Amino acid sequence: MVKHWSILQINKFLNELGYRHSIKREHILKVLFKEPLDALGIKSLILEKYNINISLTTIYKQLATLEKIDVVYSEKDEFSEKKIYKLKRTSKQNTLVCLTCKRIIEVNTACVDDLVKNMSNKRNFLVLEYSLNLYGYCKECNNGSKITSGK
Repeated sequence: MVKHWSILQINKFLNELGYRHSIKREHILKVLFKEPLDALGIKSLILEKYNINISLTTIYKQLATLEKIDVVYSEKDEFSEKKIYKLKRTSKQNTLVCLTCKRIIEVNTACVDDLVKNMSNKRNFLVLEYSLNLYGYCKECNNGSKITSGK
């Protein structure tokens, strides 16, 4: 069963498995708690947010460890072909995908759950699993403009 992890729980679990505590791993987890990213994105965000330069080799080693213990999983991004790393969670994964920079922003909103529940009831359809991916342009790629409507 997939657990709803916290950084403290992950560190405790790693310790129980014989892994030493790692500040670099902790920074990787902090970044992944905010959003799914590729290894280079993780490196850049850690440098930007924490002013710590971690080598890509170290990042890949830590990600491999986290995948091995089933805390992180990776998917190939359909646009950029990059390997995107995500934390495993119990909650449903709903994302916004920028078509320009390929950034993936994870969102978890109750309104999506309500929509699925309503559609399920209205159509007499048992929904076992779902995900919602919305494709568009992030604030940075849209020159900081606020978007007020769809197509």
